[in-house]
Amino acid sequence: MASITRLLFCFCGLMALFFLVSPATASGQKVSVICSIEPLRFFVSAISGDEVHIEVMVPPGASPATYEPRPMQMAALARAELYFAAGVPFERAWLARFKAQNRRLAIIDVNEGLHLYEMERKHHEGGPGRNLDPHTWLSPPCALVIARNIYAALVSACPQHREEFSNRYGELVRRIALLDSKLMEILAPVASKRPYLLTFHPAWGYFARAYGLEQIPVEMEGKEPSPRELDRLASEVKRLGIGYILVQPQFSQRSARALGSICNLRVVTADPLSSNWEDNLLEIARSIVQAALAGAER
Repeated sequence: MASITRLLFCFCGLMALFFLVSPATASGQKVSVICSIEPLRFFVSAISGDEVHIEVMVPPGASPATYEPRPMQMAALARAELYFAAGVPFERAWLARFKAQNRRLAIIDVNEGLHLYEMERKHHEGGPGRNLDPHTWLSPPCALVIARNIYAALVSACPQHREEFSNRYGELVRRIALLDSKLMEILAPVASKRPYLLTFHPAWGYFARAYGLEQIPVEMEGKEPSPRELDRLASEVKRLGIGYILVQPQFSQRSARALGSICNLRVVTADPLSSNWEDNLLEIARSIVQAALAGAER
């Protein structure tokens, strides 16, 4: 029932969300689109097919917290018509520069219409007013809204492909709804018995909320915890009976592995920036359940 509700919500108000963006260039010429991160490429590609040219700003292995665009990417931005922004930290400093580089560039906030939660004050990146959690793409319910926003922008930029985009968008919505149902089923045993999601970087807040979990991050204000903070966290982890910790490739794993050694935790690698968005979330969910159940048996 929850999946059906989310699916219906995705279609409601669709026509109100078309953006004022530049029309397609000459007939037959592909519109150039830039996505801030790899997961957004998944959604854009699923809707656009081969009708647009897609590039990604943050390459695999790089961190969206500190990334600086390369000269070749700035040159690509000068030719682009759409930029899909995920709200990740590097964009705070660069979006204005992107617009100055190309006045015709339409910058699309893929989170338009979503309620963004604040990251816990002790874990946030940036200063006052800059602590909203951008990791919405990791939650399939949020992904429905992201897909809707991308669809609307693509149709506005390439109205001649409206029918193809509409068909692919409908299929993408069905895939997201099915993924949502699968994740709820997979994670149900953990949510009902051991709902704590221990992570190094606090990237999994929206995912946790969607499936009845509670995220507990290790990272403090973008920094690794001090020995005293690590001891305090270790005591909390033992008290709650947590058996695993999520780490991601873009950040140092030293503190996470130290905590894992102290508390006998399984270390689970979970990449929030994987280009294979759909299968990645399924794999992470299965890994969480396997690690949680193994921890419960200790």
